[in-house]
Amino acid sequence: MEVVFWSPARGGQTTRNMKILANIYRIRYGMQVRTFENYEAYGKYHFMENMQKQNRQKKKGHVFVDCRNDRNRQVWRLLQRADTVVINFPQEYPVLLNYFQNHPRISGNIFYLISNSPSDPMDNEKIYRRVFRLEAEETGVIPYDVRFEHYYAKKQGFACQKSVIKGEPCGVGEEFAAKTFEIAVKLLKMNCVFEGDTLYYC
Repeated sequence: MEVVFWSPARGGQTTRNMKILANIYRIRYGMQVRTFENYEAYGKYHFMENMQKQNRQKKKGHVFVDCRNDRNRQVWRLLQRADTVVINFPQEYPVLLNYFQNHPRISGNIFYLISNSPSDPMDNEKIYRRVFRLEAEETGVIPYDVRFEHYYAKKQGFACQKSVIKGEPCGVGEEFAAKTFEIAVKLLKMNCVFEGDTLYYC
């Protein structure tokens, strides 16, 4: 499964968001997730797969690709062929407005993710859904959490998330933990089969 993270502007924090969600996939669901912070490196990896006649759709696990806010032919190709594209927005209304007026062509599923909301994330999410006519299942807002940002800056984000999921708080707020987990589940449900809240097949 190929999931591409892209932002229409600077400040979308694609790399950070990709790592947060990949960690939840790995820790909570035991999934194989390979992350590429450099989409050009992923292009070479994918080319070698094809040379070896391996079918990426049949391979187990997920591939997360970070396209940052770049705009070029390779990025457009990735956006068009990905199973799911996560559009990462900074907390700036003009960026969202411009995107929905001039968005690129995307063939697969689309998830809209807004980063580092300093105010109530639920209020913001409801506003964005109403203004841009989005469904709850395709949107998410990551609340700002000072403690997590501290761990992430020290490259300890994975260890912190692991502690939270195991019920051993590392100082991160409950809201951050709950919202990021909720976003991961929404993203999974775009490509996987659930029975209630239990992952059945992916």
